[in-house]
Amino acid sequence: GSPDRPETLLWAAARTRAAPAVQDFVARLQGGEAGLAEELERASRIVMAESVRNSMVATLRRLEMWPPPSPPCDVDEHDCSYEDTTAPLEVIAQRAFNDERRRRSGDCQLANGLARR
Repeated sequence: GSPDRPETLLWAAARTRAAPAVQDFVARLQGGEAGLAEELERASRIVMAESVRNSMVATLRRLEMWPPPSPPCDVDEHDCSYEDTTAPLEVIAQRAFNDERRRRSGDCQLANGLARR
C-alpha cells in the first residue's frame, strides 16, 4: 500500500512500539531460557493441532460431510477423537463435529485437552 495510507502508518507505529519487546523476546530465546523455550514449543504444538483440525473441517465441508448427514450408530456423542485417522471418514466427521459442539458449549475439558498436546 501507499506509505501515506492510515493503515500503513498504524502498522509502522505498531512495529516501532513492539520492537523493544520483540528484541527482548529474541534475546531470551537465543539465551536458552528454558521456560520460554518450553512455552514456545507448547504454543507451536497447539497451533499445529488447530491447523490440522481446521483443515479437516474445511475438507469435510467441501465433501458435504459437515455437519454429518447422519451420525454413525457406533459413535458416542461425547467421542471427540477425530485425530484417529484409521477410522472411516464418516466416523472422523462425526467425532470432529462432536468436538465442535463441545467447543461451542464452553466445555472446560477443551482447554485441558489442548494444553496436554
